[in-house]
Amino acid sequence: MELLKKKCPKCKSQKIRFQRQYPTKNHGTRTIYKCEDCFNNFSETKNTFLQNLKKPISLIWQVIKARTEGMGVNATARTFNISKNTFLDWETKFTNLFKILFIYSLVQQFLKLIIEGDEVPPPL
Repeated sequence: MELLKKKCPKCKSQKIRFQRQYPTKNHGTRTIYKCEDCFNNFSETKNTFLQNLKKPISLIWQVIKARTEGMGVNATARTFNISKNTFLDWETKFTNLFKILFIYSLVQQFLKLIIEGDEVPPPL
């Protein structure tokens, strides 16, 4: 599928090859690719919402969940032992994803209703 093919973030070429892997502190191994056209090295998370995240995704999820359930700024910083600026940056970063995820959930609900509507047996 064309959408899922990896491309160079610099020149958009699909001529990329595996360069190396390295272990990260919280996210397992990360793969580095090299573009054969422009010789740019890039990570698989380049230009994604995961770029430059240092904390585990599970912690980020817990913090955002606590904030959406009404926990205050200072209480969140104290409870999770992180800087206020750090999780406010996360909220800003993931706010942009909210619209996309909301549309995705609406489409999923709509498709579920269509599928369930098609399964209704005809009246006798």
